Amino acid sequence: MIQADSLRFYYHPDRPILDEISFRTQEGCVAAVLGNNGAGKSTLLSCLNRIIHPQNGAVYVDNRDIMGMKGREVAKHIAYVAQQSETSRFTVFDAILMGRKPYIKFSPVQEDYDIVQNIIRQMGLKGMALRYIDELSGGELQKVMLARALAQQPKVLLLDEPTSNLDLKNQHEMLRIIRNIALTEKISVIIVIHDLNLALRYCDKFLLLKDSSIFAHGGREVMTPRNIKEVFGIPVAIQKVNEVSIVVPYPQ
Repeated sequence: MIQADSLRFYYHPDRPILDEISFRTQEGCVAAVLGNNGAGKSTLLSCLNRIIHPQNGAVYVDNRDIMGMKGREVAKHIAYVAQQSETSRFTVFDAILMGRKPYIKFSPVQEDYDIVQNIIRQMGLKGMALRYIDELSGGELQKVMLARALAQQPKVLLLDEPTSNLDLKNQHEMLRIIRNIALTEKISVIIVIHDLNLALRYCDKFLLLKDSSIFAHGGREVMTPRNIKEVFGIPVAIQKVNEVSIVVPYPQ
């Protein structure tokens, strides 16, 4: 479980990027962070992961303030996958093994190798385990970065636009994997995502950001045409197709 308590972050005090952000998620939950460009979504993930430090407020994982943790301890609790991933001359296997770094004292042990092998099978990466990551497509690399994050065995998984480089089929495959892992491993997942339809299909909770603050937070009850119009500035209808909720925009 992760909890944000009154987070405030700014580069200039008169123009906060995040202002009094408070929420919590539970284990096994997939939460979507939604809002227009510049709403502070990626900044929020960076505060939750202690990449940047908010000027006010606190972040707790299992009721422990992450500001009081050492870096290695934070990495055992929280894994983060950014929008852009650096590539280097590592094989897929070695790149995923790097996720075990918080647990390795001198060199990897058999348990580390077994965990990596299991994640490779789980993610369907067995056929590319010995390929170099600088030779992968954007979508393939995104899967490898998710696999590396899972190798940390985190309690909280933060994902910044995990479907941005994926085609339609792989977008759904990726989010199905994430949802299944959240449930089976009891991980709390927070996803920054722009596609409202993917969010509605695969997420349990929704955090709507507007003007640096939380406009609405909760389950499907907050994903109303009125709230979506207020946050995104465009009228929409929500319809059901084969029992799946679909957001239909009506640009004016």
